[in-house]
Amino acid sequence: MFKIAEELSCKNVIERSKFLGFVFNCESTKHQTELLKSIKSLHSSASHVCYASAIFDGNEILYYSCDDGEPSGTAGLQILNSLKENEMVGVLCVVVRYFGGIKLGVPGLSRAYKSTAQQILEDNKKNCEKKFLYQIDCTYEQYNMLKKFFSKKRIQPNDVKFQNNICVAVALSNDDYEDVQKRFNIKRINGEAFYC
Repeated sequence: MFKIAEELSCKNVIERSKFLGFVFNCESTKHQTELLKSIKSLHSSASHVCYASAIFDGNEILYYSCDDGEPSGTAGLQILNSLKENEMVGVLCVVVRYFGGIKLGVPGLSRAYKSTAQQILEDNKKNCEKKFLYQIDCTYEQYNMLKKFFSKKRIQPNDVKFQNNICVAVALSNDDYEDVQKRFNIKRINGEAFYC
């Protein structure tokens, strides 16, 4: 699996329609909503704001797509296919269309959206780091220190259970695991590999 190496944008003009492509790191549906709101605000006069995303939620990849009024399957699905073909995860790809007055037809629309997405995804990849799912047991006092560590490293816990002590399920890289295991009681869950 791959993430994007950098957040990029591009522009294609096809039969006088402008297609603007954007690609973002995106780690959650909440983050996706914020990014889409920002793009829609910047391009409020656009004909369509279509997108697809591949978001890793801790144990599976969730895929989303939207045609935003374009004929079904011509926009969001084409962008999503580009994400899948490039084995991308943790990514939101948006293609904004400004209609130029000439209808492209279903095949033309499909090609336009896919080629715009491909333009900002190809040669813009970095390998994802392999992570494993762990359970961390800590006291309430230790939890504040753990939260600071997670915030500094931009780690999002998968699950937190508050009982007599606190139990946190989280995906960690080998380096992060070594840092955590020096301070906390930690064990691997099921030995399954995760990517993010």
